[in-house]
Amino acid sequence: ARTNPAPRAAPPAANPEPTPPPAPAPPAPPAPAPLEKSMDLLDLGDFSPVPHTAAAPAPHDPFAAAPASAVPPPPPAPPLPAPAPAPPADPFAGAGLLGSSTDAPLGGLANAQPPANSLFQHAGAPLRPKTLSTPEFGQRWGSCPCTKMGGAAGSFRDLAQMMGVLETTGLHPVEAITATGEGILAGTVQDALVLLHGKMGEGGRVHFTVKGTQQGIVDGLVAFCTTRLQSS
Repeated sequence: ARTNPAPRAAPPAANPEPTPPPAPAPPAPPAPAPLEKSMDLLDLGDFSPVPHTAAAPAPHDPFAAAPASAVPPPPPAPPLPAPAPAPPADPFAGAGLLGSSTDAPLGGLANAQPPANSLFQHAGAPLRPKTLSTPEFGQRWGSCPCTKMGGAAGSFRDLAQMMGVLETTGLHPVEAITATGEGILAGTVQDALVLLHGKMGEGGRVHFTVKGTQQGIVDGLVAFCTTRLQSS
């Protein structure tokens, strides 16, 4: 009888692929750092009083405005000076030659008695005649900044005598107006100009005004002419 062949053994299975190793577990996160104890503004459960801390003083500012109470009141206003006395009436205002003037005391210069033939001097410089026309005199008169008035209670007979005495001081006679009893004279002391306008008054009295470019020379000439007129 026919026999069946014996079954063959199955071929060996192919080697399976190696299984990959499991992935390592991730490291555990670091533990959080402990939080510093701080005030929880929302924690209403703690009603313990907060200790009071004194505020630090503000730094001193030397330029800060002082408080109103520290500012001293302003000093009282000084009293107003008494009004100056009105100048004496100007007898020559109608002539248009005189401006504002001040008649101050003459002091010791008026008491000196110079020789009748001596010329006026200032700081050793003599008074020299200055030749001017009447219109030139008027122009210079208005531009001279220094003025002083004088007078003498002489006993002059007429304008010619007054002009003659004033010429002895060193002045040049510019013009004499007999109808009004007025005369004008001019001179110089070095480069300083002096002008004189005189007028006969009642009782032989003489009123005059000197103008010039230097007040010291003007003051000295007024004193000199006053003495010369009073001694004539």
